[in-house]
Amino acid sequence: PRAGAPLRLLLVGSTERDHAFAAEVMKRLPPGRANLRVCTAREQQVHYRAAPGVEILPFLSEDALREEYQQADLLLLPMLDCTANNAVMEAMACGTPVMSNQVGGIPEYVDAACNAIQPAKHADDWVDQLTHLASHPDILDGWRPLVRAWSERFDWHLIAHQYRDLYARWAT
Repeated sequence: PRAGAPLRLLLVGSTERDHAFAAEVMKRLPPGRANLRVCTAREQQVHYRAAPGVEILPFLSEDALREEYQQADLLLLPMLDCTANNAVMEAMACGTPVMSNQVGGIPEYVDAACNAIQPAKHADDWVDQLTHLASHPDILDGWRPLVRAWSERFDWHLIAHQYRDLYARWAT
């Protein structure tokens, strides 16, 4: 993040995302603290009509999506429910920290030491966290290499043998 500049937030996807909550957070944020770029299905876009600082993106190619992840300061991803989530893994692989709530599998594969994991979806708590991060951009800058290193633990080359072993145990 650039000192004094608004946070660059990204929210992608539609399945199990809480777009109404994300829009509420943006409405409550003090002006100039963050801009949110959203790439989602048309039926989810309605939530953002009255939310300031939100830009709706068109469908993104894989290259354009990767660029969005790389340029974002934070993936903002309030979830209704979650098992594994490609957006989370893709963002972390790009070194982009994640802000999400403790739901489903999020606590299992998103390290709370270098991401903004919220215990629940309370808009004021999310606004406080975003305001804090906007005032201390060095925190997000420090998290980026840690997030990238954490994501490498999930490299398919490292975990494929675990799947093979699991399936072999089930087969016996």
